[in-house]
Amino acid sequence: VVVALGSPGDSQATQDTDGEVEGARVRILHGIADAGPLDIYVDGSLALIGIVFGNASGNILLPGGEHAFAVVPTGATPDSAIADGTIALDDGALAYAALLGSRDSASVGLFEVDNRPLDQGRSRFRIISGVPDAGAIIPMFAGGDALSEPLGFGDASQYASIDAGMYDLEFLEAESGISLFALPQTAFAEGTTTDVILVG
Repeated sequence: VVVALGSPGDSQATQDTDGEVEGARVRILHGIADAGPLDIYVDGSLALIGIVFGNASGNILLPGGEHAFAVVPTGATPDSAIADGTIALDDGALAYAALLGSRDSASVGLFEVDNRPLDQGRSRFRIISGVPDAGAIIPMFAGGDALSEPLGFGDASQYASIDAGMYDLEFLEAESGISLFALPQTAFAEGTTTDVILVG
């Protein structure tokens, strides 16, 4: 399992003076372990070349509305897509398009980011489960309470607002309660929104 920590930006400084952003911003996360480097086509045009497993792209700026999306092995054409379809974006949206699953059963999950301003000293985070063969996972603070209901493949928890700081996270198999892995000393910085995305 690989953990990608996505922090799109400072939630205290993402609005312009009118509170509006023209178009949408999308970041691509490669979470398909057996797929190799991938290219991304949007509306028939090459938008991203050679993203590798576990990495996330910078912002891809797109107009609000629906867009054709195709994921192909690097160097291939859209006819060879391992996943394709349509994504819908609102003007001003910030989202992750997470490439999940396996090469033979790939999918694209669109997860919009809550990037509203936060109160002083606070941070926001959620968990996204993208490990296809892991079963349901329970995320929790180590030695503490569960952070959400069990998450299946492709599920995302609700965002939680917490005091900024370092936290120990643990992930349990829902059926047995066995600890699958841990993320000690995970940083949630003041004023930021963090997506903890599990892939593998």
